[in-house]
Amino acid sequence: NHLFENTTQSLIAANQLTQPNGRFFQLEIMPNPFTKIVEIKNNMAKVNERIEIYDAGGRCVKTFPNTGKVLWNGQNEKGNELPNGIYFLRLSRAPFINKKLIKI
Repeated sequence: NHLFENTTQSLIAANQLTQPNGRFFQLEIMPNPFTKIVEIKNNMAKVNERIEIYDAGGRCVKTFPNTGKVLWNGQNEKGNELPNGIYFLRLSRAPFINKKLIKI
């Protein structure tokens, strides 16, 4: 599963997206850049939706159920520490929403 495969839509800033109910989508990533733990919060928590983390090569390295708030410790699905670098967050239901994470 690669982030950049068959992507035809432009990336937009998260604060520019309006939900069908008229509320703005909110996505918070703190701290960013991060060293040990990063908190990811959003107001679009849905059943069967995932938060996906991709490396700079477009490979999905970690997924979480979208509960509205998750903590990521910089490890992949196997529990291995990932190297410092740039990672991208994507919501499975809204693949055009991407946010950059920096691990230092």
